[in-house]
Amino acid sequence: DKNEDTSNEVESDKNEDTSNWVESDKNEDTSNWVESDKNEDTSNWVESDKNEDTSNWVESDKNEDTSNWVESDKNEDTSNEAESNKNEKTYIEGSVPANEPAYILSVKNICQYSEPALPTGCEVTALSCWLRYYGFDVSKNIIADKYLPKGNLYYKNNVLCGPDPSTTFIGSPYSENSYGCYSDCIVITANRYLTSVGSTKKAVNVSGRNMTDLFKYLRNGDPVIVWATMGMSQTVLTTSWKTVNGKNVVWKGNEHCFVLAGYDYGKNIVYVADPMKNTEKLTEYDLNLFMERYNEQGHNAVVIEY
Repeated sequence: DKNEDTSNEVESDKNEDTSNWVESDKNEDTSNWVESDKNEDTSNWVESDKNEDTSNWVESDKNEDTSNWVESDKNEDTSNEAESNKNEKTYIEGSVPANEPAYILSVKNICQYSEPALPTGCEVTALSCWLRYYGFDVSKNIIADKYLPKGNLYYKNNVLCGPDPSTTFIGSPYSENSYGCYSDCIVITANRYLTSVGSTKKAVNVSGRNMTDLFKYLRNGDPVIVWATMGMSQTVLTTSWKTVNGKNVVWKGNEHCFVLAGYDYGKNIVYVADPMKNTEKLTEYDLNLFMERYNEQGHNAVVIEY
């Protein structure tokens, strides 16, 4: 953001008679500030552009009626800024606390392909990752073998029949030809395990919440088991079958389960434990695309209750 008679500025917005400032926007009579944009009578701000009567913004430049920007200095007629140049606010579901534009939990990923591999066992792998975050030493295979409700598809009178994937895993997580399951099944599985070890904690189904609501759990220190798609590929409707209750099920192909561990609104990303990845590190995905795939897969989500 530039005013008249400015020159020699590096990553900075300057007012009259100021020069040689690094990553800083300066008004009259201010000096010696690095990585900061200052107005009259303000001080001690780091990596932030401040207007009168604003406070508690980190890595963000705020003007009137703008919000939720991270690592960006935004004014009219600005250009070529590092990492961001925004004039209009990107819409995100719900609202974000101004002092928490980014948040991340220390969740370690587990790979579903580590031996013994579970080629279609992303759900139990995500669950074991989630349980380990809370201090429970349990493997994905123990969860799959002892606690996961499972059932197969079969033909009856030439009609394909089978369990409801909302409550039962379709097939075996050890098979590449299986399907998967959704939130109620993982709640059942988690609570079977928690009860077996005498824990007072329990898993609860919070499906139907928008992504911003789920971020509130993260800020309380609780990761969320969520469903989206493999590699953020588009959901494709595939096999259909009848349950014993006459419900018609259509499988949502490319289904995949994650542990949601963090977000960054400035970079527009989410951080997740992705069981397909052979690493303990979290994986980054575009926030808007992740929300879209989460919505396609039915807004499935599971959290802990104390």
